[in-house]
Amino acid sequence: MAAGPVATQLHERVRTYDFRRPDKFSKDQLRTLQMLHENQARLLTTAFSGMFRTLVEVTVLGVEQESYDEFARGVSNPSIMAILGVPPLKGNLVLDVSPAIAFPMVDRLFGGTGQSPPEQRPLTEIEQSAISRVLESFLVTLDEAWSPVFRVQANLQGIESNPLFTQVVTPNEAIALVGFQVRLGMATGELSLALPYITVAPLLPRLVAHQWEQPGVTTEKPASGNAHLVERLGTVEVPVDVVLGRTRLTVERFLSLQPGDVLELDTAVDDLLPLRVAGTVKFWGRPGRIGRRLGFLVARSQNGGGTEHE
Repeated sequence: MAAGPVATQLHERVRTYDFRRPDKFSKDQLRTLQMLHENQARLLTTAFSGMFRTLVEVTVLGVEQESYDEFARGVSNPSIMAILGVPPLKGNLVLDVSPAIAFPMVDRLFGGTGQSPPEQRPLTEIEQSAISRVLESFLVTLDEAWSPVFRVQANLQGIESNPLFTQVVTPNEAIALVGFQVRLGMATGELSLALPYITVAPLLPRLVAHQWEQPGVTTEKPASGNAHLVERLGTVEVPVDVVLGRTRLTVERFLSLQPGDVLELDTAVDDLLPLRVAGTVKFWGRPGRIGRRLGFLVARSQNGGGTEHE
């Protein structure tokens, strides 16, 4: 006997449910997590593009609930798994960085074109130090992405190459798994962020999109427009140096230099000296002393302004 239209519709709505492992994240909470991490993906796109000096695209593949055991069994061995602390929350998060994108990242940081080794292997100590820079950037954007609902101070607690050494929760513990896809030049790989329920449980009541998007509900809203940009740029450190003068030497003369030798520079005593900011001349002035320290008196700007500042 053929099934009727009602039976067909009921069949389409039926899904498997494991009563031994009930859902702990609601659909609304998973949607809110996806929205938060889509914002992080945009922040990572900007941060990674500057770090690797090339166009990088980061997108969120999705957010879903599964067990920690399912997540760990899907991780390659050797792998690049970062254990992240997120105080004041108790417990840890785990970030799995696919070797398909980790090695091109390391290669770019060392001045390469973004190549991967011919065979999969663990990171060396030097490579781990390099990938730590990438992870620090991830942590900064994680803090900012979560800020509308909860303030954390994420930190890197360690990097493991064997998934067996990253049992931060029991195998059956429910996690929300956030998948990112990273495109770096010709290389493509994934970042998988595991959020154990036991760790993020305190912030789950806040993961309701219609609440934290409404004005006045978030604990702190970032500044908007140019004011926010100026505020962020104001904390950026830039190198500043003063060029006393230049000279040219032969290799023979350079090799014969001894303590006490005097080199003649191409500047006179009363010449204005250039002050460079990030390698670009911005001001002109004269060297001097401020107490026991060396100082520099700015006489004019590069565009001809005449104000003086120490």
